[in-house]
Amino acid sequence: MTPFPRPVAALLALLLSAAGGRASAAPDEFLYTVQPGDSVWTLAARYLHQQHTWQDLRTNNQLRNDRLQPGQVLRIPLPWLRLTTQEARLAVLQGGVTLNSGTGWTAARADTALPPGTWLRTPADGTATLLMQDGTRVLVRPSSELRLIPLDRAQQEAWIKAQPASDAGPRTSASTAPVRIELLRGGLESTVQPQRDDSRFEIRTPSAVTTVRGTEFRVSADADSTRAEVVHGRVDFGNALGNVPLGTATGSRADLGLQPVAAVPLLAAPALEATADTLSADQIRALRWPPIDGAVAYRVQWFGADRPARLLHESVQEQVQPDVPPLTDGPYQLRVRAIDAMGLEGLPAARSLTLRTPPPRPRTPPLDVHWLDRRVELRWPPLDPQACVQVQIATDSAFAQVVLDELTPREGLNLPAPHRPGPYLVRVRVLQTDGGRSGWSEPRAFDPRSPQEPPP
Repeated sequence: MTPFPRPVAALLALLLSAAGGRASAAPDEFLYTVQPGDSVWTLAARYLHQQHTWQDLRTNNQLRNDRLQPGQVLRIPLPWLRLTTQEARLAVLQGGVTLNSGTGWTAARADTALPPGTWLRTPADGTATLLMQDGTRVLVRPSSELRLIPLDRAQQEAWIKAQPASDAGPRTSASTAPVRIELLRGGLESTVQPQRDDSRFEIRTPSAVTTVRGTEFRVSADADSTRAEVVHGRVDFGNALGNVPLGTATGSRADLGLQPVAAVPLLAAPALEATADTLSADQIRALRWPPIDGAVAYRVQWFGADRPARLLHESVQEQVQPDVPPLTDGPYQLRVRAIDAMGLEGLPAARSLTLRTPPPRPRTPPLDVHWLDRRVELRWPPLDPQACVQVQIATDSAFAQVVLDELTPREGLNLPAPHRPGPYLVRVRVLQTDGGRSGWSEPRAFDPRSPQEPPP
Protein backbone atom coordinates (compact mmCIF):
# COMPACT_ATOMS: atom_id res chain seq x y z
CA MET A 1 0.00 0.00 0.00
CA THR A 2 1.34 3.37 -1.01
CA PRO A 3 1.70 5.57 2.10
CA PHE A 4 0.03 8.94 2.11
CA PRO A 5 2.24 12.02 1.97
CA ARG A 6 2.99 13.25 5.49
CA PRO A 7 0.68 16.36 5.45
CA VAL A 8 -2.22 14.27 4.18
CA ALA A 9 -1.60 11.60 6.81
CA ALA A 10 -1.59 14.21 9.55
CA LEU A 11 -4.86 15.67 8.32
CA LEU A 12 -6.48 12.23 8.10
CA ALA A 13 -5.40 11.50 11.65
CA LEU A 14 -7.08 14.65 12.87
CA LEU A 15 -10.25 13.95 10.92
CA LEU A 16 -10.40 10.36 12.12
CA SER A 17 -9.91 11.41 15.72
CA ALA A 18 -12.74 13.93 15.38
CA ALA A 19 -15.07 11.42 13.71
CA GLY A 20 -14.31 8.32 15.71
CA GLY A 21 -13.88 9.87 19.11
CA ARG A 22 -12.64 13.00 20.67
CA ALA A 23 -8.88 13.54 20.78
CA SER A 24 -7.40 13.27 24.22
CA ALA A 25 -6.79 16.69 25.73
CA ALA A 26 -4.00 17.42 28.15
CA PRO A 27 -5.16 18.85 31.51
CA ASP A 28 -4.09 22.35 30.53
CA GLU A 29 -5.46 22.56 26.99
CA PHE A 30 -8.73 22.95 25.11
CA LEU A 31 -9.54 20.95 21.96
CA TYR A 32 -11.34 22.97 19.29
CA THR A 33 -13.01 21.32 16.29
CA VAL A 34 -12.75 23.56 13.23
CA GLN A 35 -16.06 24.76 11.80
CA PRO A 36 -16.77 25.89 8.22
CA GLY A 37 -15.46 29.39 7.68
CA ASP A 38 -12.88 29.25 10.49
CA SER A 39 -9.35 30.52 9.97
CA VAL A 40 -6.39 30.89 12.26
CA TRP A 41 -6.98 34.65 12.21
CA THR A 42 -10.66 34.52 13.25
CA LEU A 43 -9.95 31.87 15.91
CA ALA A 44 -7.16 33.98 17.38
CA ALA A 45 -9.37 37.10 17.39
CA ARG A 46 -12.27 35.20 18.97
CA TYR A 47 -10.56 33.14 21.66
CA LEU A 48 -7.02 34.22 22.48
CA HIS A 49 -5.66 36.79 24.90
CA GLN A 50 -4.10 39.86 23.31
CA GLN A 51 -0.57 38.56 23.90
CA HIS A 52 -1.19 35.46 21.75
CA THR A 53 -1.56 35.62 17.96
CA TRP A 54 -2.52 33.45 15.02
CA GLN A 55 1.18 32.64 14.58
CA ASP A 56 1.16 31.04 18.07
CA LEU A 57 -1.86 28.98 17.02
CA ARG A 58 -0.06 27.80 13.90
CA THR A 59 3.12 26.96 15.75
CA ASN A 60 1.40 25.09 18.58
CA ASN A 61 -0.51 22.89 16.11
CA GLN A 62 2.40 22.48 13.66
CA LEU A 63 0.37 23.89 10.77
CA ARG A 64 2.36 24.21 7.56
CA ASN A 65 -0.01 26.87 6.20
CA ASP A 66 -3.07 28.87 7.16
CA ARG A 67 -5.65 26.52 5.69
CA LEU A 68 -8.08 24.82 8.08
CA GLN A 69 -10.44 21.98 7.25
CA PRO A 70 -13.84 21.54 8.95
CA GLY A 71 -13.52 18.76 11.51
CA GLN A 72 -9.85 19.42 12.10
CA VAL A 73 -8.96 19.50 15.82
CA LEU A 74 -6.76 22.26 17.19
CA ARG A 75 -5.08 22.22 20.56
CA ILE A 76 -5.22 25.54 22.45
CA PRO A 77 -3.48 25.89 25.85
CA LEU A 78 -6.01 27.01 28.47
CA PRO A 79 -3.87 29.96 29.68
CA TRP A 80 -4.10 31.40 26.14
CA LEU A 81 -7.90 31.60 26.26
CA ARG A 82 -9.64 34.83 27.18
CA LEU A 83 -13.06 33.17 27.44
CA THR A 84 -12.66 31.38 30.74
CA THR A 85 -14.18 31.63 34.19
CA GLN A 86 -14.44 35.23 35.32
CA GLU A 87 -11.84 36.56 37.68
CA ALA A 88 -13.14 38.54 40.65
CA ARG A 89 -11.44 41.51 42.26
CA LEU A 90 -11.58 42.13 46.00
CA ALA A 91 -12.50 45.80 45.72
CA VAL A 92 -12.91 46.76 49.39
CA LEU A 93 -12.78 44.92 52.67
CA GLN A 94 -13.44 45.57 56.33
CA GLY A 95 -11.95 43.59 59.22
CA GLY A 96 -9.89 40.41 59.14
CA VAL A 97 -10.97 38.92 55.79
CA THR A 98 -8.92 35.84 54.75
CA LEU A 99 -8.32 34.03 51.45
CA ASN A 100 -7.24 30.51 50.48
CA SER A 101 -6.13 29.72 46.93
CA GLY A 102 -4.93 26.22 47.80
CA THR A 103 -1.89 27.06 49.88
CA GLY A 104 -3.56 27.92 53.20
CA TRP A 105 -5.46 30.85 54.65
CA THR A 106 -3.81 34.26 54.45
CA ALA A 107 -4.90 37.81 55.26
CA ALA A 108 -6.67 39.49 52.36
CA ARG A 109 -5.73 42.85 50.91
CA ALA A 110 -7.90 45.28 48.99
CA ASP A 111 -7.62 45.41 45.19
CA THR A 112 -6.56 41.76 45.00
CA ALA A 113 -7.46 39.50 42.06
CA LEU A 114 -9.33 36.34 43.07
CA PRO A 115 -9.00 33.58 40.46
CA PRO A 116 -11.53 30.76 40.23
CA GLY A 117 -11.11 28.24 43.02
CA THR A 118 -10.36 30.88 45.68
CA TRP A 119 -12.01 30.56 49.09
CA LEU A 120 -12.95 33.69 51.07
CA ARG A 121 -13.97 34.10 54.72
CA THR A 122 -15.29 37.13 56.57
CA PRO A 123 -15.20 37.25 60.39
CA ALA A 124 -18.07 38.41 62.58
CA ASP A 125 -16.83 42.00 62.27
CA GLY A 126 -15.63 41.81 58.66
CA THR A 127 -17.10 42.33 55.19
CA ALA A 128 -15.86 42.30 51.59
CA THR A 129 -17.06 43.52 48.21
CA LEU A 130 -16.23 41.56 45.04
CA LEU A 131 -16.30 43.09 41.56
CA MET A 132 -16.58 40.81 38.53
CA GLN A 133 -15.23 41.60 35.07
CA ASP A 134 -18.69 42.44 33.75
CA GLY A 135 -19.44 44.94 36.56
CA THR A 136 -21.40 42.55 38.77
CA ARG A 137 -20.98 43.48 42.44
CA VAL A 138 -21.24 41.04 45.34
CA LEU A 139 -21.27 42.22 48.97
CA VAL A 140 -20.12 39.47 51.34
CA ARG A 141 -21.69 39.96 54.76
CA PRO A 142 -20.06 39.17 58.13
CA SER A 143 -19.51 35.52 59.17
CA SER A 144 -19.58 34.22 55.60
CA GLU A 145 -17.55 31.60 53.73
CA LEU A 146 -17.63 31.13 49.96
CA ARG A 147 -15.68 29.77 47.02
CA LEU A 148 -15.48 30.99 43.43
CA ILE A 149 -16.31 27.81 41.52
CA PRO A 150 -14.17 27.26 38.39
CA LEU A 151 -15.91 25.92 35.30
CA ASP A 152 -15.16 22.26 34.66
CA ARG A 153 -13.88 21.26 31.23
CA ALA A 154 -17.30 20.44 29.79
CA GLN A 155 -18.77 23.75 30.99
CA GLN A 156 -15.78 25.67 29.71
CA GLU A 157 -15.88 24.06 26.28
CA ALA A 158 -19.64 24.57 25.99
CA TRP A 159 -19.19 28.23 26.84
CA ILE A 160 -16.37 28.72 24.36
CA LYS A 161 -18.30 27.06 21.55
CA ALA A 162 -21.30 29.27 22.26
CA GLN A 163 -19.35 32.47 21.54
CA PRO A 164 -20.31 34.24 18.32
CA ALA A 165 -17.87 34.21 15.44
CA SER A 166 -15.88 37.36 14.82
CA ASP A 167 -13.76 38.63 11.98
CA ALA A 168 -10.05 39.19 12.16
CA GLY A 169 -10.41 42.90 12.85
CA PRO A 170 -9.52 44.67 16.13
CA ARG A 171 -10.30 42.57 19.18
CA THR A 172 -13.12 43.60 21.39
CA SER A 173 -12.96 43.45 25.17
CA ALA A 174 -12.93 39.97 26.58
CA SER A 175 -16.29 38.30 27.00
CA THR A 176 -17.20 37.07 30.42
CA ALA A 177 -18.05 33.51 31.28
CA PRO A 178 -20.68 32.40 33.79
CA VAL A 179 -20.04 33.14 37.46
CA ARG A 180 -20.64 30.40 40.01
CA ILE A 181 -20.26 30.94 43.74
CA GLU A 182 -20.48 28.27 46.42
CA LEU A 183 -21.80 29.81 49.64
CA LEU A 184 -21.30 27.54 52.63
CA ARG A 185 -22.59 29.98 55.23
CA GLY A 186 -23.38 33.64 55.69
CA GLY A 187 -24.98 36.06 53.26
CA LEU A 188 -24.43 37.77 49.91
CA GLU A 189 -26.04 40.90 48.48
CA SER A 190 -25.58 40.99 44.72
CA THR A 191 -26.18 43.44 41.91
CA VAL A 192 -25.78 41.38 38.74
CA GLN A 193 -25.31 42.90 35.30
CA PRO A 194 -27.70 41.57 32.62
CA GLN A 195 -26.44 38.19 31.45
CA ARG A 196 -26.60 36.77 27.93
CA ASP A 197 -28.84 33.81 27.17
CA ASP A 198 -25.85 31.46 27.17
CA SER A 199 -24.56 32.81 30.47
CA ARG A 200 -25.79 33.05 34.02
CA PHE A 201 -24.82 34.03 37.54
CA GLU A 202 -25.24 31.16 39.96
CA ILE A 203 -24.99 30.83 43.74
CA ARG A 204 -24.90 27.31 45.16
CA THR A 205 -25.57 26.53 48.83
CA PRO A 206 -25.95 23.21 50.69
CA SER A 207 -29.73 23.28 50.16
CA ALA A 208 -30.48 25.27 46.98
CA VAL A 209 -29.23 26.91 43.79
CA THR A 210 -30.04 30.50 42.81
CA THR A 211 -29.69 31.31 39.11
CA VAL A 212 -29.77 34.87 37.84
CA ARG A 213 -29.64 36.75 34.53
CA GLY A 214 -29.50 40.30 35.83
CA THR A 215 -31.04 41.53 39.04
CA GLU A 216 -30.53 42.86 42.57
CA PHE A 217 -30.98 40.07 45.07
CA ARG A 218 -29.75 38.52 48.32
CA VAL A 219 -28.88 34.97 49.33
CA SER A 220 -28.15 33.75 52.86
CA ALA A 221 -27.41 30.22 53.99
CA ASP A 222 -26.45 27.96 56.85
CA ALA A 223 -26.03 24.21 57.06
CA ASP A 224 -29.81 23.61 57.13
CA SER A 225 -31.48 26.22 54.94
CA THR A 226 -31.13 28.84 52.20
CA ARG A 227 -33.10 32.07 51.77
CA ALA A 228 -33.30 34.13 48.57
CA GLU A 229 -34.82 37.62 48.29
CA VAL A 230 -35.22 39.58 45.04
CA VAL A 231 -35.17 43.35 45.40
CA HIS A 232 -35.46 43.92 41.66
CA GLY A 233 -35.57 41.58 38.66
CA ARG A 234 -36.06 37.81 38.49
CA VAL A 235 -34.18 34.72 39.65
CA ASP A 236 -34.73 30.98 39.58
CA PHE A 237 -34.49 29.41 43.03
CA GLY A 238 -34.61 25.68 43.56
CA ASN A 239 -33.06 22.32 44.32
CA ALA A 240 -33.51 18.71 43.20
CA LEU A 241 -37.03 18.66 44.67
CA GLY A 242 -38.47 21.73 42.99
CA ASN A 243 -37.98 25.16 41.50
CA VAL A 244 -39.54 28.53 42.36
CA PRO A 245 -39.34 31.58 40.06
CA LEU A 246 -38.90 34.75 42.09
CA GLY A 247 -39.85 38.21 40.83
CA THR A 248 -39.33 41.69 42.22
CA ALA A 249 -40.08 42.03 45.96
CA THR A 250 -40.52 38.27 46.53
CA GLY A 251 -38.53 35.63 48.38
CA SER A 252 -38.39 31.94 49.21
CA ARG A 253 -36.73 29.53 51.61
CA ALA A 254 -35.41 26.02 50.99
CA ASP A 255 -34.62 23.75 53.92
CA LEU A 256 -32.20 20.89 53.46
CA GLY A 257 -34.03 17.88 51.98
CA LEU A 258 -37.24 19.84 51.27
CA GLN A 259 -38.51 21.65 48.20
CA PRO A 260 -38.52 25.46 48.30
CA VAL A 261 -41.60 27.19 49.65
CA ALA A 262 -43.77 29.15 47.22
CA ALA A 263 -42.75 32.74 46.59
CA VAL A 264 -43.92 35.17 49.28
CA PRO A 265 -43.99 39.00 49.21
CA LEU A 266 -41.11 40.69 50.98
CA LEU A 267 -41.89 42.99 53.89
CA ALA A 268 -42.11 46.70 53.10
CA ALA A 269 -39.18 49.03 53.59
CA PRO A 270 -39.17 50.84 56.95
CA ALA A 271 -40.00 54.55 56.76
CA LEU A 272 -36.94 56.28 58.21
CA GLU A 273 -37.67 59.65 59.78
CA ALA A 274 -36.88 62.68 57.64
CA THR A 275 -34.80 64.92 59.89
CA ALA A 276 -31.67 67.01 59.48
CA ASP A 277 -28.90 65.43 57.41
CA THR A 278 -26.22 66.24 60.00
CA LEU A 279 -26.82 64.50 63.33
CA SER A 280 -24.98 63.54 66.48
CA ALA A 281 -24.80 59.92 67.60
CA ASP A 282 -27.46 60.63 70.25
CA GLN A 283 -29.74 62.19 67.63
CA ILE A 284 -29.29 59.16 65.36
CA ARG A 285 -30.14 56.81 68.22
CA ALA A 286 -33.31 58.81 68.72
CA LEU A 287 -34.48 58.11 65.15
CA ARG A 288 -37.50 55.86 64.87
CA TRP A 289 -39.41 54.01 62.19
CA PRO A 290 -42.97 52.71 62.46
CA PRO A 291 -43.09 48.96 63.19
CA ILE A 292 -43.54 46.80 60.08
CA ASP A 293 -46.43 44.32 60.21
CA GLY A 294 -45.03 40.79 60.26
CA ALA A 295 -41.52 41.82 61.29
CA VAL A 296 -39.79 39.91 64.09
CA ALA A 297 -36.51 41.84 63.82
CA TYR A 298 -34.65 44.40 61.72
CA ARG A 299 -31.23 44.35 60.04
CA VAL A 300 -29.37 47.64 60.42
CA GLN A 301 -26.35 48.31 58.20
CA TRP A 302 -23.86 51.17 58.14
CA PHE A 303 -22.01 51.90 54.88
CA GLY A 304 -19.16 54.28 54.24
CA ALA A 305 -19.23 57.00 51.60
CA ASP A 306 -16.56 55.36 49.41
CA ARG A 307 -17.35 53.67 46.08
CA PRO A 308 -18.09 50.85 46.09
CA ALA A 309 -19.60 51.49 49.49
CA ARG A 310 -17.90 49.63 52.33
CA LEU A 311 -20.16 47.81 54.79
CA LEU A 312 -18.74 48.99 58.11
CA HIS A 313 -21.13 47.42 60.59
CA GLU A 314 -24.37 45.49 60.72
CA SER A 315 -26.60 44.19 63.46
CA VAL A 316 -29.95 42.42 63.89
CA GLN A 317 -32.20 43.99 66.49
CA GLU A 318 -35.81 44.02 67.65
CA GLN A 319 -36.18 47.72 68.50
CA VAL A 320 -37.39 50.22 65.88
CA GLN A 321 -34.41 52.53 66.25
CA PRO A 322 -30.85 52.16 64.94
CA ASP A 323 -27.85 51.30 67.02
CA VAL A 324 -24.79 53.44 66.32
CA PRO A 325 -21.39 51.69 66.26
CA PRO A 326 -18.18 53.56 67.06
CA LEU A 327 -17.79 55.78 63.98
CA THR A 328 -15.70 58.84 63.25
CA ASP A 329 -17.40 62.02 62.10
CA GLY A 330 -18.26 62.04 58.40
CA PRO A 331 -20.81 60.94 55.77
CA TYR A 332 -22.49 57.52 55.94
CA GLN A 333 -25.46 55.63 54.58
CA LEU A 334 -27.84 53.92 56.98
CA ARG A 335 -29.83 50.98 55.58
CA VAL A 336 -32.61 49.15 57.40
CA ARG A 337 -34.83 46.22 56.41
CA ALA A 338 -37.39 44.11 58.27
CA ILE A 339 -37.06 40.35 58.84
CA ASP A 340 -40.08 38.04 58.88
CA ALA A 341 -40.68 34.80 60.81
CA MET A 342 -39.15 32.68 57.98
CA GLY A 343 -35.96 34.72 58.13
CA LEU A 344 -36.67 36.44 54.81
CA GLU A 345 -35.47 40.04 54.76
CA GLY A 346 -37.64 42.75 53.25
CA LEU A 347 -37.09 45.70 50.96
CA PRO A 348 -34.39 48.09 52.15
CA ALA A 349 -34.74 51.66 53.34
CA ALA A 350 -31.69 53.90 52.92
CA ARG A 351 -30.81 57.24 54.47
CA SER A 352 -27.68 59.30 53.77
CA LEU A 353 -26.52 61.35 56.73
CA THR A 354 -23.47 62.98 58.24
CA LEU A 355 -22.36 62.09 61.74
CA ARG A 356 -20.99 65.03 63.67
CA THR A 357 -19.95 64.85 67.29
CA PRO A 358 -20.89 68.09 69.07
CA PRO A 359 -17.98 69.92 70.71
CA PRO A 360 -17.50 69.39 74.42
CA ARG A 361 -19.76 71.64 76.40
CA PRO A 362 -17.79 74.47 78.01
CA ARG A 363 -17.76 74.72 81.78
CA THR A 364 -20.29 77.04 83.36
CA PRO A 365 -18.35 80.05 84.62
CA PRO A 366 -18.56 81.06 88.29
CA LEU A 367 -20.03 84.52 88.63
CA ASP A 368 -19.05 87.22 91.10
CA VAL A 369 -21.47 90.15 91.56
CA HIS A 370 -20.62 93.36 93.39
CA TRP A 371 -22.59 96.59 93.93
CA LEU A 372 -20.14 99.49 94.11
CA ASP A 373 -20.87 103.22 93.86
CA ARG A 374 -24.26 102.54 92.42
CA ARG A 375 -22.73 100.35 89.67
CA VAL A 376 -23.02 96.64 89.11
CA GLU A 377 -19.66 94.93 88.76
CA LEU A 378 -19.67 91.37 87.22
CA ARG A 379 -16.58 89.17 87.17
CA TRP A 380 -15.75 85.62 85.88
CA PRO A 381 -12.56 83.65 85.13
CA PRO A 382 -10.55 84.27 81.91
CA LEU A 383 -12.15 82.93 78.72
CA ASP A 384 -10.88 80.90 75.80
CA PRO A 385 -9.94 83.32 72.94
CA GLN A 386 -12.66 81.70 70.78
CA ALA A 387 -15.42 82.29 73.35
CA CYS A 388 -17.54 85.06 74.77
CA VAL A 389 -19.94 85.45 77.69
CA GLN A 390 -23.66 86.08 77.42
CA VAL A 391 -24.96 88.23 80.30
CA GLN A 392 -28.65 88.40 81.15
CA ILE A 393 -30.34 90.55 83.83
CA ALA A 394 -34.02 90.02 84.57
CA THR A 395 -36.62 91.07 87.11
CA ASP A 396 -37.92 87.53 87.68
CA SER A 397 -36.30 84.21 88.54
CA ALA A 398 -37.58 82.54 85.33
CA PHE A 399 -35.82 85.23 83.25
CA ALA A 400 -39.01 85.88 81.35
CA GLN A 401 -38.65 89.63 81.90
CA VAL A 402 -35.11 90.27 80.62
CA VAL A 403 -33.94 93.88 80.84
CA LEU A 404 -30.39 93.27 79.56
CA ASP A 405 -28.96 90.63 77.20
CA GLU A 406 -25.38 91.32 76.15
CA LEU A 407 -22.36 89.45 74.73
CA THR A 408 -18.84 90.32 75.77
CA PRO A 409 -15.41 88.73 75.23
CA ARG A 410 -13.98 90.37 78.34
CA GLU A 411 -13.47 88.88 81.80
CA GLY A 412 -16.00 91.13 83.43
CA LEU A 413 -18.55 93.85 82.93
CA ASN A 414 -19.36 97.10 84.74
CA LEU A 415 -22.94 98.28 84.37
CA PRO A 416 -24.65 101.49 85.52
CA ALA A 417 -27.44 101.19 88.04
CA PRO A 418 -30.79 100.29 86.49
CA HIS A 419 -33.30 103.11 86.21
CA ARG A 420 -36.02 101.26 88.06
CA PRO A 421 -35.57 99.82 91.53
CA GLY A 422 -34.86 96.11 92.03
CA PRO A 423 -34.48 93.47 93.01
CA TYR A 424 -32.75 92.02 89.90
CA LEU A 425 -31.20 88.69 89.02
CA VAL A 426 -28.16 88.17 86.81
CA ARG A 427 -26.77 85.05 85.11
CA VAL A 428 -24.05 84.28 82.56
CA ARG A 429 -23.00 81.47 80.21
CA VAL A 430 -20.10 80.82 77.80
CA LEU A 431 -20.70 80.67 74.01
CA GLN A 432 -18.09 79.19 71.64
CA THR A 433 -17.68 79.96 67.94
CA ASP A 434 -18.13 76.25 67.04
CA GLY A 435 -21.61 76.27 68.57
CA GLY A 436 -20.73 74.92 71.99
CA ARG A 437 -22.31 76.59 74.98
CA SER A 438 -22.23 76.08 78.69
CA GLY A 439 -25.17 75.96 81.02
CA TRP A 440 -26.34 79.11 82.75
CA SER A 441 -24.72 80.04 86.02
CA GLU A 442 -26.82 80.12 89.17
CA PRO A 443 -28.76 83.42 89.20
CA ARG A 444 -27.34 86.03 91.57
CA ALA A 445 -29.59 88.73 93.05
CA PHE A 446 -28.80 92.40 93.63
CA ASP A 447 -30.89 95.44 94.59
CA PRO A 448 -29.77 99.00 93.71
CA ARG A 449 -31.88 100.37 96.62
CA SER A 450 -29.83 98.47 99.18
CA PRO A 451 -26.78 100.22 100.65
CA GLN A 452 -25.33 96.81 101.33
CA GLU A 453 -23.26 94.87 98.84
CA PRO A 454 -24.95 91.57 97.89
CA PRO A 455 -23.44 88.55 99.51
CA PRO A 456 -20.83 86.77 97.33
